[in-house]
Amino acid sequence: LNRSSDADSVTCCWDSFRDEESGIESQALMMGDLPGSWKHGGPVAIPSTESCARLDFAFSTGQRRNMTFIVTIEAKNGAEIKASSSQLLAIDSTPPKEGFVEIVQDYYSVSGQQEVVECQQSETEIHVKWSGFVDAESSVEKYEIGIGTAKGAADIHPFTSVDLPTDVRLDRLFIPHGLKIFASVRAINVAGLTSIVTSDALVISSQPRVTVYDGLGDGDDDYHSSSQLLSAHWIVDDSCPITETAWSIRRVDGGEILPFTRLTVGGTSAVQDK
Repeated sequence: LNRSSDADSVTCCWDSFRDEESGIESQALMMGDLPGSWKHGGPVAIPSTESCARLDFAFSTGQRRNMTFIVTIEAKNGAEIKASSSQLLAIDSTPPKEGFVEIVQDYYSVSGQQEVVECQQSETEIHVKWSGFVDAESSVEKYEIGIGTAKGAADIHPFTSVDLPTDVRLDRLFIPHGLKIFASVRAINVAGLTSIVTSDALVISSQPRVTVYDGLGDGDDDYHSSSQLLSAHWIVDDSCPITETAWSIRRVDGGEILPFTRLTVGGTSAVQDK
């Protein structure tokens, strides 16, 4: 083990010592500033048959925060000849620095720039990017990504390890129309400490639900007295903002009276008087 979180002890394992002539009589585990030193822990006697042991720190949590030490395992044979092996141990008591997570859809907004999505059409695929996760002490070992209906939740897609990319597409999902979801990324350092960051909300809108009524009244007109003026109003049931509205008029036989014509965004009625 070469990294540890801020615990009261550390567990170390090593390849077993062997001595064909006189055998291994004893072992000792210790920790200090130099190989063979026990200034910061030990020495702890270890049975010669063991190859893992716990070593308690000899000082408080605050004193060892984000420090490095040298752990030594020393073996002595029947002739009292010693051999040892040392390993650097870094104490990482802090989780990775939080980064930024976004759900991105490959489309262009009105301004022509790719942007973080608030809504998307696909009910089966999510494209997530993240950046800025940093761990100066032990480094980020892996990321886990989850999709859920609340910040930090993963009820749509469980947290899954994605190793070390920062751009992932999740597919084969089932996200119902109108559902608000979040993407959460967990960064895990070598010491096992984690940071979790959640994206802004995303609403799935597979297709806007629109109900159209003839005329401008409260209901739907079955008859109209003017042959020069036609009107309509409509109700849009969609959790996503409407970015474009257009209307058209056709006869029952399919003949076109008015081709699709753009209206002011957000408008809910229109009149054709020609």
